[in-house]
Amino acid sequence: MAPMKMSTKQVRLKESASIKKYEQYWHVFYAKTRVGKIYTEKRGEGEELWLNMFINQAFQGKGIGSAALNQVCVRIGKQPLFAEIKKSNVASQRVFKKVGFKFAKETPSGQDILMRKADK
Repeated sequence: MAPMKMSTKQVRLKESASIKKYEQYWHVFYAKTRVGKIYTEKRGEGEELWLNMFINQAFQGKGIGSAALNQVCVRIGKQPLFAEIKKSNVASQRVFKKVGFKFAKETPSGQDILMRKADK
């Protein structure tokens, strides 16, 4: 049986104070419950902006991750964004695709894939 979708209108972000390791950090809330986090970090020579997202297992598959990730992409604005996702994590790949990320390449280890969202 497929998980029941929740109203994504109740998904909100709360930006956290600066955490040295990360460029930006948001707590993800559903109603009044903290259900995950999304953060950015700069990597590589060109200091590309990479997104990382974690949603608590009890809240996965309900549209919350997609809604939160979309809100972050809007806040960040029009610039290239990247994500590294486990090749076996098809659900996470689907969430990133839903907000406009596309497959870029497989990592040399073959265990992860890289996805990219180009500026529009």
